[in-house]
Amino acid sequence: MEKIKLFFRENLKKVLIICACFVAFLFVIIVSVLFIKSFDPSNNRILVYAKDGRSIIRIKDKERIISDTGAAGFRCDEKNKRVFFRVASASSQDLYDLYYVENKNGEITKPKLIDFGIKENYSVSDGKVYYLKINEHSRTSDGCVCDVSENKISVFSDNVSEIITLRDSERFYFTKMHSLNKVLYSFDNGEPKEICRDLLTCKAYNDCERPHIIFEKKSATDSSLIALYVAYSDALPQLISDSAVKVMLDEYEAGGNLYYMSCVSESIMWTSVISDNFASDDEKLQKPQRSAFSSFFSDSSDYNEKTDEYNKKLARDKIREALNQNLKNGSINVPLYTVFSYNSNGSTTVAVNVDPSRIYSFSHFGCPKLVYERTRASSSDTDISALAVIAESGEVENIVEYAQSVIKNSVKSYGVSLAVGSETDNKGYVCYPLSEYTASGTQFVFSADGSRLFAFVKGKESDKLNIYTNSLGVSMKPGEGKTISTDISAYKIKDDSIIYMKADAGKGSGDVFVFNENGNTRLSGGVGAFFLDSEKNIIVLKNYKSDENFSTVDLYLCNNGVENLIGSNVIESSYVFEKNGYAAFICNTDSCRRALCVSCKGKTVEISENVSDILLFV
Repeated sequence: MEKIKLFFRENLKKVLIICACFVAFLFVIIVSVLFIKSFDPSNNRILVYAKDGRSIIRIKDKERIISDTGAAGFRCDEKNKRVFFRVASASSQDLYDLYYVENKNGEITKPKLIDFGIKENYSVSDGKVYYLKINEHSRTSDGCVCDVSENKISVFSDNVSEIITLRDSERFYFTKMHSLNKVLYSFDNGEPKEICRDLLTCKAYNDCERPHIIFEKKSATDSSLIALYVAYSDALPQLISDSAVKVMLDEYEAGGNLYYMSCVSESIMWTSVISDNFASDDEKLQKPQRSAFSSFFSDSSDYNEKTDEYNKKLARDKIREALNQNLKNGSINVPLYTVFSYNSNGSTTVAVNVDPSRIYSFSHFGCPKLVYERTRASSSDTDISALAVIAESGEVENIVEYAQSVIKNSVKSYGVSLAVGSETDNKGYVCYPLSEYTASGTQFVFSADGSRLFAFVKGKESDKLNIYTNSLGVSMKPGEGKTISTDISAYKIKDDSIIYMKADAGKGSGDVFVFNENGNTRLSGGVGAFFLDSEKNIIVLKNYKSDENFSTVDLYLCNNGVENLIGSNVIESSYVFEKNGYAAFICNTDSCRRALCVSCKGKTVEISENVSDILLFV
C-alpha cells in the first residue's frame, strides 16, 4: 500500500495528465456521436405517421404507438418536444378528448389527457394549448387555455366563438357574439380586453418575423365602409384605414404589402355618359292648368300638346330618379378606386382611378406596385330621350339595366400600366405605360422581391406560354421588354429569378431552366415536373410511373446544375416538406414495403416500412 502511495506521489503529474486525456477522449467520442447523429435527418424532426391502422409519433429518434385508431388532428409544440392529438369523445360524437405526449428524459411518455368534451379545432402556441369546451349548463363554448408544463387549465371567457393565437406570444385573441354583433377581444396579462365591435374578419399571420393579426370592422363613420387594423404580437392594434371599400387579403403575404382600396371623391356619373339634354327645360316645366286652355265647346289643342309634353317630362323624371338611386347604391356606376398599400413603413398611395376588375398583379414585397389597365369613360350617343323612347314599351328596371350597359361600354382602355407607390412619400405615386403588352391573354407576375416583372402570353398555336420580362430600375421604371423563352409548360418564381420548364414535343418530359440577371441556364433534362420546397430548393421529378392505385416518381435535388437523388419510386401524393429544407415521403420499394423516408439537403434516411400516410411533419 505504501509503495502504491509512493508511486502516485512520484507520478501524480503523469496520472493527472492521463486522466485528463481520458476525459477529453470520452468528450470527443460523445461530441462525435452527437455530431454524426445531427446529420441524420430523422433525429432533428417531429414526425407522425400511420402504420397498420395506428398512428406512430416520432420525436427525434424515439417513437410511441398510439393505440387509439381514431387519433387525429395532430399538433406540435416543437420547442418543448410535445405532440398533441384528439380522439372522439365517449360523451358525444361531435366532441373530442385532447391528449399529448412528450419527449422526456430521452423517452416518449404515454399519452396524457388534457381535457375532454372539446370542440374539433384547437391551437398550440408558446407552450400552451387553446381550445373550446362545451359548457354543460349553458351549452355554449367556454374558451380554455392549458399551461401544459404546470398542468393548469383556465377558463378565460364564456360564450367564445373563435380563438386566434400568435406564434410564441402569451397574448391571444378571441371572438364572442353579442346578439348579432361579433366582438373581438385580446387576452393579455391575465385580463380580457375588448378590441372592437362590428367585427367582419380577423386573420392571424404567423409565418413572418413579426407575427400579427389583420382585422376588419364596420367603419364608425359609415357602416358601408371598412375600418382596417393590424395588431402585432408585441404592440397594440393600429388603424390602417377607416374608409376602405375593399381589402385584398387573398393577395397578402405575411410581412409584405397589404393592398386596400378607398372610393375616390368623384365617381363616374351617368350624366357624363348619357346626355340629359332636357334637364334645364324639364326643371322649368309646370303641369298645365286645364282652365287656362278650355273653350266653351271643347278642349284647346294647345292644352293637349302641353299635357303630352308634361307627361313626357314625368317619364324622364322617373328615369332620372331610378338612375340616381342606382348610382347611389353603387349598382350603375363604373367603380373607380384609389389603391393604397400598407407595410412596415406605413401606408402609401399606389394608384388612382382604378377599376378593381382591371388589376392584374400585385407586388407582394419590395416597393408597393401593381399592374392594371388605365381606363377613362367617354360620352355615348345615347341620351335621355332615347331612354324615354325605350321606356314607352318596357319597365323602368329594364331602362336602368340598359343604361348600365351603356355606361360600362363607354369605358375605354388606355393600355396596361405599372403603378408604383413611393416608399418615402405616402401620397407620391407614379404610373409607367407597358405599351408592349395587352391585357387580353397576358398574365403578369412580379418576382418575389419585386425587382422584376414577368409577362406570360399564351401562344397562338398551343396552350403553352411565352415568357417576357422587364427589369425595374431604382425608380421602378420598367426597362425594355425582353424575351426569356417560348412554349413553356410550367414555371415558379424564386427570389429575383424564374424557374421554368420546356416540354419536348410529343413527350411527357422536358428541360428545366432558370432565368436571372445572368440570363438563361439549363438545370436538368428528362423532367416530368418540378417544384420549390420550403427553402426554395429546386426539386425535379423524373421517371413518372402510374397505376390504378397511385403514381410514383424519382425525386432529385437540383442545385447549380448538380442533381442529387433524394428518393426513388416516391409516391407522388405523399411528399411533404418543412422548413430548413427537410422533407418526408413514402417510397414504394420493389418489394412494395412503402418505406417512410426523411430527407435534408440531399441526405435521405429510411425510418419505417409499411407506412400508409404521413400525418404530421415538423
